Amino acid sequence: MNRGTVREGDYFTQPRRTHLVEVTDEERRWLERRETAGVSYEPRAMLEDQLPVTWDRAVNATVWDGEREYIDFTSGIFVANVGHSHPDVIAALRDQLDHEILHTYTFPSASRQRLAKKLCEVTGYERAFLLTTGAEAVEAALRIARRHTDRDYVLSWSDSMHGKTLGAQHLMHGGPNVCRKEFPEEGDTFDPPWAHRMYAAVVMESYQGWSARFYPKSYVQDVA
Repeated sequence: MNRGTVREGDYFTQPRRTHLVEVTDEERRWLERRETAGVSYEPRAMLEDQLPVTWDRAVNATVWDGEREYIDFTSGIFVANVGHSHPDVIAALRDQLDHEILHTYTFPSASRQRLAKKLCEVTGYERAFLLTTGAEAVEAALRIARRHTDRDYVLSWSDSMHGKTLGAQHLMHGGPNVCRKEFPEEGDTFDPPWAHRMYAAVVMESYQGWSARFYPKSYVQDVA
């Protein structure tokens, strides 16, 4: 297929009005019970892509919902990959509490400067832009890429989780100047819908936390 060809499965400007995870009847009943009981003050848009387990505590790979016990295979999408309630993490949190500074965003702090320095040493970059959430990082990356390339178009893939801000949602469901492609299967080859010179950025999860899938290695090499 020639470059620039659009094939079935590519998504352009219209957002898909579906959720990242299909809600089962059992999960919907669980949501309704929570709302009826008055225990949920969050919108359904926040709850419907979350599993119906209310965490009470978590240690190592074990999570408790009241008296029910689960093994956590999610790692909180890699934010808890050292295990829940790791002693070193708890010790670091206690040290920070004892240091008597809990928050500073509009002023620099010594700990923030140490983290930025460490990230630059590890990655080889000259600067580290520290943000609060992955969605903020995605939004910042899009702005930087578009400004640097003077282009608008971005390519992304289905079943990804990039965040709940507008730009991140466009990557997930479609939006202005965004092309979404279906997640590839083993043996698929990358067929770009536009010429490479039109892209400001390509946004891809190397590992999809919700669907627990890796991209085929040969496909990623095609994209690169």
